[in-house]
Amino acid sequence: MIHRISILFSLLLCLSAAVAQDFGRSQRVLDWLQQQKGDSVYALCNAEMKAALTAQQLGGIYAQLVRQAGTENGRGEWERTVVEGGIEVDGIRLDFSQTSLMALLSWNGEGQLCGLFFRPTTPPQTVAIGGAENREVQIENGKIFLPGTLTLPTERKNPVALAVLLAGSGPCDRNETIGPNALLRDLADSLAIHGIASIRYDKRTLVYGSACVEISGGMDYDKEIVDDALAALQQAGALPEIDTRRIFVVGHSLSGMLLPRIAQRATTPMAGIIALSAPARPLAEVMKEQMNYLGRLNNITPTEIDSAYRAALAPLPKEYLKFDSKYRPLRTAQQLTVPMLFIQGGHDYQVRQTDFQLWQQALGKRPNVDFRWMPTLNHLMAESPNMSRPDDYATRQLIAAPVVETIVDFIGRH
Repeated sequence: MIHRISILFSLLLCLSAAVAQDFGRSQRVLDWLQQQKGDSVYALCNAEMKAALTAQQLGGIYAQLVRQAGTENGRGEWERTVVEGGIEVDGIRLDFSQTSLMALLSWNGEGQLCGLFFRPTTPPQTVAIGGAENREVQIENGKIFLPGTLTLPTERKNPVALAVLLAGSGPCDRNETIGPNALLRDLADSLAIHGIASIRYDKRTLVYGSACVEISGGMDYDKEIVDDALAALQQAGALPEIDTRRIFVVGHSLSGMLLPRIAQRATTPMAGIIALSAPARPLAEVMKEQMNYLGRLNNITPTEIDSAYRAALAPLPKEYLKFDSKYRPLRTAQQLTVPMLFIQGGHDYQVRQTDFQLWQQALGKRPNVDFRWMPTLNHLMAESPNMSRPDDYATRQLIAAPVVETIVDFIGRH
């Protein structure tokens, strides 16, 4: 299975229109997925779904879920939600031996399957720590309202430094939940222990789902990540507990790549940017590299990989791909004077050493730019004995201590 289910199907759900039929049809689709009857599911898909996924790929979805979540033990009750534009989404909880997932199936008025998405139903197990106070906040950006969390050190006498924490691609929640893992929540808790506050929030692609494109007036990197990050920065600067001279932005994966653009557009003063596993190349190029790696793991032919690659790009809006092809993160970063920190793991199959080296070549001579290569870390900034693979994310992993220490040191020096 080439695609990361949580990302690809999330994009399909966010970027496609859907109207549901009855629960019986949704039930049959789940049963067919379990029975690996990809042809039966494919026959019900609309044109966009058929362009994005083959019958063979649909037939392999359930096996991928079992590898990541364990044996299915039971199912909950079907629920129906009506969203923007009359879209109806059928959802049901699937209980596996290692975790529970919510299956969401969307249907259009012609009875065609338009969206398929699996997401965690419960937050990952909390890391037992002290010294953190969490407050619910809301990031407001015009007509966009995003629920979030402000994490403060419990013991503070003076205004403290703050980091705005940004998740990567896809409809991520504020914790950047991937299976039992929560990179941004773990980072927020760890920073609080060291006296550093943070803000994180649910992305608009999660909050507004399939209505996101219409509400946003299109979809590109600015609308997906940058605009809301700027709104969060502005709100952070108004908090009485925060030292406004020491506001940083931490971006993971795609958000890390967009940090130079965020810094370029920011009107709120920034003390520094911190990029974790940040690509330096266009999404299309990085995605092709990921698929080649996963294809080799699964003995998929180059022809099948190329077909899957083109299918994965097909659902994305033209303006999204146009933005991706024109954005120059290295050139944008070279125009900045703000301090920067780049951290990259050597066992990250999603963002490779090539990207880290490109950042170094572009910025390595700057005295206020730091680089940390950590050979055994994966994309989630956790220890991994070998080059990582998607199944690894089904295991609870904690952010590596050297990552936290490096970030804390960087913030302390600026």
